[in-house]
Amino acid sequence: MTDPTKKKKEEAVVPKPRGKAEKKLKCQLMVVNEVGEKRPATDEELRQFEESYPDVARFWKHPEAVQELDKISLEELDAIKPWEKAGKKLMNMLWRTTHAWIFHEPVDPIKLDIEDYFDIIKRPMDFGTIKKKLNNNAYDGGKDFLEDVELVF
Repeated sequence: MTDPTKKKKEEAVVPKPRGKAEKKLKCQLMVVNEVGEKRPATDEELRQFEESYPDVARFWKHPEAVQELDKISLEELDAIKPWEKAGKKLMNMLWRTTHAWIFHEPVDPIKLDIEDYFDIIKRPMDFGTIKKKLNNNAYDGGKDFLEDVELVF
């Protein structure tokens, strides 16, 4: 006859060491400015983001939910941001237009000796900045993207 106390000891669960695929995930919200520079979000920015985008915020509240992203197909992603692909095509077409070179980078008021440039132009924009914002996913939607394109003109 076996001793019941010994059986319990044999059945004790031993924690398994974590494999490479089971590493603990850490998410951090980064803020990207118009020129593509990144910095960590402040606590207030994080709170505002969580209120505005609760479906996205769940990924750092529950990092294991990130695994769900692997199941999303490219077609589903296009359905979420249908404007983005068209926006990149539009930017490439505008970029290659014959006289577009003048809009490829921000105006340098010092180099061009235009001292009152920022007095006249309150929200300067150029194609290079738009491309960086597109590539860094800095636009909330197609409307914001189109507003920046209109600013160039």
